[in-house]
Amino acid sequence: MAYAEILRARRALSIYAIVIGGIVAITLLSWFLSGAQHAIHLDGSGAIVHVDQNGRHVSHMGQEAIPFSVLVLGAAYFATIIASIVGSWLSSERAHISQAWTKPISREGFALSYMAVDVVTALCAFAIFLFAECFTLWAIGLGTLIHFDSDVLSLGLLGLGFTFAYYGVVRSLGVAFGRGGLIAGISWPIGFVLAGLAAVRLPWVLHDIILVLNFINPIAYLTGFTGERSASVLPIPFEARVACEWLLAVITTAASVVIWKRLED
Repeated sequence: MAYAEILRARRALSIYAIVIGGIVAITLLSWFLSGAQHAIHLDGSGAIVHVDQNGRHVSHMGQEAIPFSVLVLGAAYFATIIASIVGSWLSSERAHISQAWTKPISREGFALSYMAVDVVTALCAFAIFLFAECFTLWAIGLGTLIHFDSDVLSLGLLGLGFTFAYYGVVRSLGVAFGRGGLIAGISWPIGFVLAGLAAVRLPWVLHDIILVLNFINPIAYLTGFTGERSASVLPIPFEARVACEWLLAVITTAASVVIWKRLED
């Protein structure tokens, strides 16, 4: 019943994979043409050593130079781009909703079948970018520097929570108001502006309003301005952010199914 959604997903993932592959190819080509591989090498302990053009030792970095959690978080960011796109697709069915409802499947089943395809698509996008990161590091000789740190699970939950919360918000708004593609597009700048305003000193009433709005802004859970990779503009502990983010994902995706069910022909 989700054949149209599968076709959209296949096309989106194909384009995504081509773009990521192109970025990797350009990165590797630039790396090798610039001769940068001669400026960085690994010593006997497997640590990164920087040398100058004369081969003299310049700096030394520890073995734990590339936390795997950072790669996971980066993959989640890029997977969210695809998630926001696929989250807009159910709203496109509003144009011929009477035909959609004549299919031998319940309205809830129709929405859930589309959601199943969307979730798999977002996870594939996550895996593609994570593989691209690891392959690029391996190709330039730094693969052994990837360190499976203790933050992998926690930041993985945070990153994927961001992905599916964003998907849920776009999907529910698209189903409710239509124009899912427009909503997906403008949600990114709006989300970053809201997160940025939360970090600015504003009159207390306005500041509180901005903070409340940021609790339904997925970007706020993963965006901070303190230089820490797990920082956020929300004044709640890390564990609470992860829980709230996944709660937002569940509520908004469930809301999209309920809204779809109650749409009028």
